[in-house]
Amino acid sequence: MNHEAVQRLGGWLSRELGEPVHVESAEKLGGEAARETWKVTVTTARGERPRRHLRVVRGEAPSGRSIGRTRSEEFALLCAAHAAGVLVPRPLFLCNDAGVLGAPFFVTDFASRAEDGERRARGRGDGSGTCEQSPSPGGELAGPGQSAHGSPLQSPELAAQLGRELAKLHRITTPQPRLNFLERAPRDLPAARIDRFRRRLDAMGDPQPVLEWAMRQLECNAPQGTGTALCHGAPSAGSCLVDDGRLLAILDWKWSRWGDPCEDVGEFCAACRRFVSQHRDRGAAASRAGFLDGYREISRLAIDEDLVRYWEVMATLGRSVSALEQGHRFVAGGERSIELALTGRRVAEMEIDLLVETDRFAMEREHA
Repeated sequence: MNHEAVQRLGGWLSRELGEPVHVESAEKLGGEAARETWKVTVTTARGERPRRHLRVVRGEAPSGRSIGRTRSEEFALLCAAHAAGVLVPRPLFLCNDAGVLGAPFFVTDFASRAEDGERRARGRGDGSGTCEQSPSPGGELAGPGQSAHGSPLQSPELAAQLGRELAKLHRITTPQPRLNFLERAPRDLPAARIDRFRRRLDAMGDPQPVLEWAMRQLECNAPQGTGTALCHGAPSAGSCLVDDGRLLAILDWKWSRWGDPCEDVGEFCAACRRFVSQHRDRGAAASRAGFLDGYREISRLAIDEDLVRYWEVMATLGRSVSALEQGHRFVAGGERSIELALTGRRVAEMEIDLLVETDRFAMEREHA
């Protein structure tokens, strides 16, 4: 963010707050190529002495490449989650005027232990106003867009906290007028997911017998739905902001949608989403159980192990298809990226998981 953009941002914030706002600094945070996220230090002149605040500005990348939800949609999702008591960065302002920073953006609090403590003292917020606390002095915290240090599911206690937060999110059901941009959930969600994966595989043209086998087993073992709720859409360790073993916020809402809560639960539990081996890592199994225990503390849904396993397989299938597409971009598309090449190599690892789990499906059918 150059000096002119900083000045325009300060002027816009001043108009929104109705008082002078000075932007002291803007530090770009790491993260997605399709988003730009900045940690911004601002001072306000309310009262006798200036007050300093940390804010996060989330906008588009300079390329203008759009993936997932728009900024106004993502802001509405944050507001809905925050109002439901989910740990998210508190949404403050939305700007659709591209003349300020070149594209729409929104502003949130900078998630920190100080902000989290005040938020808990206040109870639920409505997403309006500003946070009056000073930033925690000397705190080395990762901001939105940065990876959490370590996987949240390596700790059963932290995993349980995350399970409780996801259960709070799943209490949001239709109708929600502020979320009317979200499409309705498919009537037959498993069939819709499998059809989408099959079309993506067909577009690449190469035979994928293990993935085809997995899709057939998922078709034969499709469960009844448990209802429709607001789902995060891509829950994983990378969507969590953690400091000193404590969950501060759930981030990355660009894939959120109406769906079956069990899909969200299975997505998070899947070993491929946690970069662990479910079959060889005792800690991964214990933390998975902690996550489910925490979820069941809050949720009104009866989620059994078979249902979770089904959606774990669906999540692994989806990740396999995505990894194949990334590798295909390297091999057939000519994009010389080591990240794309390595992602493509992960397919073989996930195929092993798929074979183990679908074999379990087949055995259960034989004994049914």
